[in-house]
Amino acid sequence: MSVDLAASHPHYLAHLLPVWRALPPEIRGDAYLAAPIRASLPGSLPIENLPQTDNAVLVAGFDDLRRVGGHAILMEHGCGQSYRGDPDNRAAAGNPAYAGGDGRHGVLAFLCPNEYAAGPNRETYPDALTVVVGSPRLAHLQTIPAAPAASERPVVAFGFHWPVMLAPESGTGWSHWVAALAKLAASGRYEILGHGHPRAWSDLKAAYTDMGIEPVREFDEVLARAHVYCCDNSSTLFEFAAVRGPVVVLDWPACRPEIEHGLRFWDAADVGPRIIEPAGLSAAVGAALATVPWPGAEERLARVFPAVADPAAAAVAAILEAVGRPRVPRRNVASFPRTTPAPI
Repeated sequence: MSVDLAASHPHYLAHLLPVWRALPPEIRGDAYLAAPIRASLPGSLPIENLPQTDNAVLVAGFDDLRRVGGHAILMEHGCGQSYRGDPDNRAAAGNPAYAGGDGRHGVLAFLCPNEYAAGPNRETYPDALTVVVGSPRLAHLQTIPAAPAASERPVVAFGFHWPVMLAPESGTGWSHWVAALAKLAASGRYEILGHGHPRAWSDLKAAYTDMGIEPVREFDEVLARAHVYCCDNSSTLFEFAAVRGPVVVLDWPACRPEIEHGLRFWDAADVGPRIIEPAGLSAAVGAALATVPWPGAEERLARVFPAVADPAAAAVAAILEAVGRPRVPRRNVASFPRTTPAPI
């Protein structure tokens, strides 16, 4: 029995590759990728050619889970953030893109970065294998050499989410922070890099370019060049904090302090200075650079990235266990439910 791979977006593939490469060669099947990312994995095949076989398929998002139609091994990409804290927002709690959401039937195993993501999957899909494997992606990021110490101007990177209209907190703080970002760039005090979620990249790249800010699409490059990272809502916020340390957490007015979604909102949010007033941006960057480690950051990061000796090996062990279990019949893709949008 082989395990194939399917990925339609670059951030999905980034989380899957460390596990894919750790699979025993004798069970590693074929990789099926969307055209824009096929160059990332030589020998990969068009995702449109993914066959409906008995092979298990390793995926990292609901888009691809739905394409597989079952027999999937789903890795929760990123840090497993979800938006289940508002009791009046059933659409957010049931969104299939997030842990415990609807439409995930037929999954053989959920590979989760932490218990925060594992719990809802385990509760909603008790027949599937659910395992906390840590973050194989983080293990890769930890191998990237750090930027040299700043001889003149520190390098400050900014990252913004995309406008997911699921919950107020799931969107982006861009409009709240763009004027302060432009002012900081114009001050000349720092070298500024602009990053963002892959689904928002074309718009963000154009905006950064218009502002005279260098756009940097790959987070690996951000990690290699930046001394501090300012971000509204992304797993990259926690990844930079875990690997490098200095981060600024950018809140915006739509974020409701009384709604506890967990992780970024709010129990793990304070991994660096967390601010909502644009006038405080420059001071917060200075505080992040001057205070390493940030008080309490280690404890909060442990909730996001629990200690796992070898996350890729843990994921492989779970895959091997999952493929040995009895299979439910593969579902036709057209019948795979999609009751609410899958935005990530």
